[in-house]
Amino acid sequence: MPVSVGLLIDNSGSMRLLRTKVEAAALAFAHASNPEDEMFVVNFADTARLDVPMTSNLQVLVSGIARVDSIGGTALRDALSTGENYLRQYAKRDARVLLVITDGNDNASVTTVARVREQAESAETVIDAIGVFGGQESSRAGTGRHELEALTDQTGGVAYFPASVEQVESVAVELARQIRNQYTIAYAPLNQALDGSYRTIRVEVNGPEHYKVRTRSGYRASPDTNR
Repeated sequence: MPVSVGLLIDNSGSMRLLRTKVEAAALAFAHASNPEDEMFVVNFADTARLDVPMTSNLQVLVSGIARVDSIGGTALRDALSTGENYLRQYAKRDARVLLVITDGNDNASVTTVARVREQAESAETVIDAIGVFGGQESSRAGTGRHELEALTDQTGGVAYFPASVEQVESVAVELARQIRNQYTIAYAPLNQALDGSYRTIRVEVNGPEHYKVRTRSGYRASPDTNR
């Protein structure tokens, strides 16, 4: 199933020594994805910036991902909000994913956590994350993990925390594999009112093997403004 994907790449000053590995991971993710997927790239530091508009051309992604001017803080939530807004305007695929790669806690955003969650609930976007916190002191890393897990869990996404930057590329490829093999299940709720309320979802799978279901925890019952 083709997917619209936003790659949100931390370009803050603390990423300077990690940037080459992170760029390689982003490119590996793109190469491992469905050729029919469309992708865009947002780099973020103090602010979020669209550097590669939506494209299915790998060469355009290759030439647009590389950046060398890592500087400033980490506006993670602003980047997620920018990605959500861009998907809303330009995505052509029904399935939509934002993959954020970061090494730090948000210290520069004006967008609130509540706003990011509201956008994801309304747009039905999955947020996945790779947090590169190896080598950081435990309290800082713990805060970063908590924020990424909170953002991803609610949307049916997953947060990975590789022990070293050397493992980021293999994690990115595994995420691409998971996205290529995901299923979409649709249903019509008994309550058809588009009243803006939040409706919880629970999915169970029965079978001879032990299955782990990863899905969004619910959705916002609001008029569809994505298409």
